[in-house]
Amino acid sequence: RTVTTESAKHDEGSIGGDDGSTVDGTKLVAQTVGVLVAETYGAKYLAGAHPALHATLWGPSTVAAMLPRAYGLVALVNVVGAAFAVVALGLKVGAARTECGVDLPAMYATGTDARSVRFNCVQRGHQHALESLPALLAASMVGGVRYPVSVAAFGLLWIKARFAWAQGYASGDPKKRYASKWGFFIWTSQLAHSPRAAPWAWRYLGFCNASLDARYAMDDASSSHEAQGRKVATTLDRFPSAHIAKQLLVYKRSI
Repeated sequence: RTVTTESAKHDEGSIGGDDGSTVDGTKLVAQTVGVLVAETYGAKYLAGAHPALHATLWGPSTVAAMLPRAYGLVALVNVVGAAFAVVALGLKVGAARTECGVDLPAMYATGTDARSVRFNCVQRGHQHALESLPALLAASMVGGVRYPVSVAAFGLLWIKARFAWAQGYASGDPKKRYASKWGFFIWTSQLAHSPRAAPWAWRYLGFCNASLDARYAMDDASSSHEAQGRKVATTLDRFPSAHIAKQLLVYKRSI
């Protein structure tokens, strides 16, 4: 569904800018599934062409064998980096309190003058990030187990987009929260993590092919680069992203 400016004008959760730009939900899904497919087949290729590099990213971690080494990127970017980003946005709120004369413990200014409106806009840039952070963290921690590189990449995108979105909002004009094209990516990065967590639910709900599960178990018992490559390569077979995307589109047409 395409969200237009008119429906998004007074709704922070809507995906649209007041310059007439729009974001197509189907395009967002296609982008995120495309990156998932790219990592899956990229890992498969590197397992054969550059096994040492593959082992560096997707090989078993020395800390926890069930986790890939690149899972450290997920923790570094999506947990530590995102936390610092939210703290940085919070510091901007503190500076705005002094500048706009809004004392604690008031969360928002009650006036309608320009300084009050500007403070409230800065505060909303911070609060909006806080509201989306728990979902981002939960999906990252789960999805990063199988897709550590793409999850970390989208974590970086989330951080960049959050600062751009908040900066536009802090202008004092809520309509400018999407003034930067980077601002739209708060939704791309947020949406991207859920499909990466979904395969785990898909597996534990019992929708996996038994023979592929057995093959996966055999790979778990081996530490060779070749086995690790097969392990990643079976991900799309067991949780086909194309099938997931198809179901999303079917649901989209029904609403």
